Amino acid sequence: MKNHKNYLIDILKLIAAIFAILAYLQPFKGVSDIANFFVSFILGRVAVPFFFVASAYFFFRKLDFHEESERENRMYLRNYLWRQAKLYVIWTAIYIVPIIYNLAQAKFSAQALLFLVRDFFFTGSYYHLWIFPAMMFSTVLIYIMMHKLRPIRVLEIGLALFVVGMMINVYTPVLAEIPGISQLVKLYLDIFGTARNGLFYGTIFTLLGAYIAQTPVSTNREFYVKRIIVCVVLLLIEGFFIKGLGLFSDQTYMLITLVPLHYYCFCLVLTFNLNYNPRFVNYRSYSILIYFLFALFAWIISILPIEFNNFFTTVIVLVIVVDLAYLIYNISKRKEFKILRNLY
Repeated sequence: MKNHKNYLIDILKLIAAIFAILAYLQPFKGVSDIANFFVSFILGRVAVPFFFVASAYFFFRKLDFHEESERENRMYLRNYLWRQAKLYVIWTAIYIVPIIYNLAQAKFSAQALLFLVRDFFFTGSYYHLWIFPAMMFSTVLIYIMMHKLRPIRVLEIGLALFVVGMMINVYTPVLAEIPGISQLVKLYLDIFGTARNGLFYGTIFTLLGAYIAQTPVSTNREFYVKRIIVCVVLLLIEGFFIKGLGLFSDQTYMLITLVPLHYYCFCLVLTFNLNYNPRFVNYRSYSILIYFLFALFAWIISILPIEFNNFFTTVIVLVIVVDLAYLIYNISKRKEFKILRNLY
């Protein structure tokens, strides 16, 4: 098992958190279609899978898949799920006002209440909190499969699930033309709402992190860089292809090129070993706070009587959440405010 600390991963988590926010807030919408597409729909789509790969890497590198280690492995899994569930409940409580506001907008209808219960377990109690149930589900699924199946079978299942999810997420209008399939897709979406969840989306990226954690990684940077360049080109081609078909929307998340891109990128990251810097230790916590705080202030701005454009809204939100994350983290180090550590 690997126990070294890779600070570059924490730095990239912070960068990924900011790009994930840009994906949601779309700062260049109405300013430049190309800039908005590249920043929010390409770079933004690269950001979130990194959280899955990194989280899985740090979890699965603690495990030893020999039979005598099964009890210890289960303890690690329980602790991981407890931590994620606790964070999820805490952040859901923080977002209770906007959640109730949305229910009020729907006049507290039975359907809205039913969707809230569904979303809590499958797509997140608030739109950006979906990552909690997705990570928990995909981690348990990969944990079970890695105990029961050969790695190649797990990879095949993960890729198959992602392709199915991608067809639902991206190519629904195409599937709608296929008799029988269209009804199944509609039924699925009526029940679960989206394919961007732990089953279809999270499984493959969690698997990548688990696989990298459990297998030796080459230190040949040139090998990874060449493949990353190819993947980036293919990602742009895929993105513009989908855009050209008129299928790209705010809900388009599942691009097949993201899978090899994240594998090679994460392996490349592991070839670097940054010297210790006290600031690096904080970046992981900052990334969590920044990502989970942003939607609250985006919502507050959205209900103000003054209308702001996306760019100005994004700037305001980023300034607030970056400063607030820094403040919360540093205050939480004081004994009397240690309860704030539960936020990250």
